[in-house]
Amino acid sequence: MSVSEARLLAGRYQLVRELGRGGMGVVWLAEDQLVGRRVAVKELRPPQGLADAERETFSRRALQEARSAARIRHPGAVTLYDVLPASATDNAIYLIMELVEGPTLAELIQRSGPLPADAVTAYGLQLLSVLEAAHGLGIVHRDIKPANILIGRGGQAKLTDFGIAHTVGDQRMTNSGIMGTQAYLAPELFEGASISPAADLWSLGATLFAAVEGRGPFERDTTGATLRAIVLDEIPVPRCVPYLGAAITGMLQRDPARRASIGQARAHLLQAPQPPVPPQASGDQATAKLAPGPPQGPAASPPPAWQQAPTDLSPSAPPFYPGHQAPPPGAPRQSRRRLLVIAAVAAPVVVAAAIAVPLLVYSDHQPSSSGQNTFGSGGHQPAAAPSTSGPSPTATLKDPGHSNGASSGSITGVSSVAFSPNGQMLAAGDIDDSIYIWNVATGQLAFTLTDPGNSSSSVYAVAFSPNGQLLAAGDGTDTTYVWNLATRQVVATLSDNGGSDAVVEAVAFSPNGQLLAAGDQDDSSYLWNVSTGKLVATLTDQGMGVNSVAFSPNGQTLAAGDDNYVTYLWNVSTGKLATSLTDPPGTSSSQNAAIAFSPNGQTLAAGGGNDSIYLFNVATGQVASTLTDPGSSGVTSVAFSPDGKTLAVGDADDSAYLYDVSSGDLDATLTEPDSGSGVNSVAFSPDGKTVATADADDSTYLWRVG
Repeated sequence: MSVSEARLLAGRYQLVRELGRGGMGVVWLAEDQLVGRRVAVKELRPPQGLADAERETFSRRALQEARSAARIRHPGAVTLYDVLPASATDNAIYLIMELVEGPTLAELIQRSGPLPADAVTAYGLQLLSVLEAAHGLGIVHRDIKPANILIGRGGQAKLTDFGIAHTVGDQRMTNSGIMGTQAYLAPELFEGASISPAADLWSLGATLFAAVEGRGPFERDTTGATLRAIVLDEIPVPRCVPYLGAAITGMLQRDPARRASIGQARAHLLQAPQPPVPPQASGDQATAKLAPGPPQGPAASPPPAWQQAPTDLSPSAPPFYPGHQAPPPGAPRQSRRRLLVIAAVAAPVVVAAAIAVPLLVYSDHQPSSSGQNTFGSGGHQPAAAPSTSGPSPTATLKDPGHSNGASSGSITGVSSVAFSPNGQMLAAGDIDDSIYIWNVATGQLAFTLTDPGNSSSSVYAVAFSPNGQLLAAGDGTDTTYVWNLATRQVVATLSDNGGSDAVVEAVAFSPNGQLLAAGDQDDSSYLWNVSTGKLVATLTDQGMGVNSVAFSPNGQTLAAGDDNYVTYLWNVSTGKLATSLTDPPGTSSSQNAAIAFSPNGQTLAAGGGNDSIYLFNVATGQVASTLTDPGSSGVTSVAFSPDGKTLAVGDADDSAYLYDVSSGDLDATLTEPDSGSGVNSVAFSPDGKTVATADADDSTYLWRVG
């Protein structure tokens, strides 16, 4: 019985009309009668006349599409709701999906010709993001082209059709032959090279080229001419703004080893002078695609009730609920002490070979009056490894706010710094109500995010989400704001409504990106669901104000450092206090202002006002060793290097100290050029080769340490 005759699938999906046809099936508009919503149904039916082996291959490929789509949890991929397998009476497989209403990118190009640079830039950032999520799972799409990109309401670009997606290392699907649309395939695939994520970057580059030029770079009248253009002819250069052209050209490199990585392409696109906002798709076309299901991995017990809003939890952090507004401006609250933590976040695993972006450092630079980083004419000079004799910073990033030591409570200047997971951006939160996003490779200010709280709300803490798409910032109005870095818009306002003098002094994303923790001076740590923007737990300790928060590497524990020289360890699954780590007797002035887990989760470092850093054995709760810095003004922040061998300690005496964790020896002292300003925050770059120190003189200093 054909689908057109049945009209009702599984007793609930009422087919309405055909939306389109593709290489592997038909897409239908349908009504889900059980929950009362419109969905898209993709019918994958094997063609007539196939041999048994061919029919088996078709079925495996159909299920491969479902598996690939279900694994990718990302707003740039359509949600897969259900799969109806073939039956004895119907040999088709049906994929029940989110309905995306809007044209394909190919239809937009055909209708309008070349698209505006800001729209293409926005699409590019969105597509890079979904590719990052797919590649992190080992999935290579293999058929990126304008016809496989939907433009939904609000200009959201969604990558579709995972029918020929390949899982790296998966030998179940044959690799013989060349699959995909020829004009957008990477040249190495015609030479028998193995499938790698780099092939998707080539295809994306060709797709963005088509969007800005109105025609693909290798589209020719014949198959042979197209193949020659891809493999041999000179690669055309797009006629567009430089930052977009650089991204496209970087992806259209024939040598996969020289091809731009996701991070490098994103860095070019983020140079846009204004936040790229795509136009809303017009027309009433409705097209369907696949998308996210639960991440793959070992089976786990269901989360507790307070953590369960996640029908759509996603490590790639879909946007929060729209339209959530900041609270009305009120009197700014003053922090009771100096901010003290950089929250470490786990970077997603990417299957593609990493292409390192070097830190461009110069030895003879001075900050400019414009507030941007300026460098001398002496050329690039590799910075020497630090030593206790006192190295100089390799770069100075001067905030343009010029608060000149203006303070909020006991904090002045740059309060907090954090590297993006790929190490290419650095966020610096300033008490002038701004967050400055720096391009680490060039030392230039990429853009500025302004805290919407009020004119004196002050930014106390910043943290990137594990996939680098979101930035969270805690401020002096009991509020944590979350920005979408692609659009540079606030996508969530999380107000914890603490006490009258409360301040959000610390923020941290869980390693899987599903939770956001905010430490408040009202003695509580708040846990927010990243997918929904809803408060899921309030963890109130017996202290005098939370100064710092950090998730354990496995995400099962949240540590909260308190003014009462105690670090509280909370069980994230239950929301219950697991244990507390108390500094040794006689250290009542220590105030656990700074905490950090070691990368293996076995050690927790806690430092505070007595210039001592206690290394706790997390399993036993005992102090394993004590590190005393040479300063006299108190520890403000701590951060482990990615390999766990070095601990960076920021002190209010203008210095950061680097310790060998195993021996406890002081390896280096990084003294900032501006005396009397104090180090508010320290952070290691993801590769461990650079330390950033935030200073009260409105500067962030970068130090080469490896």
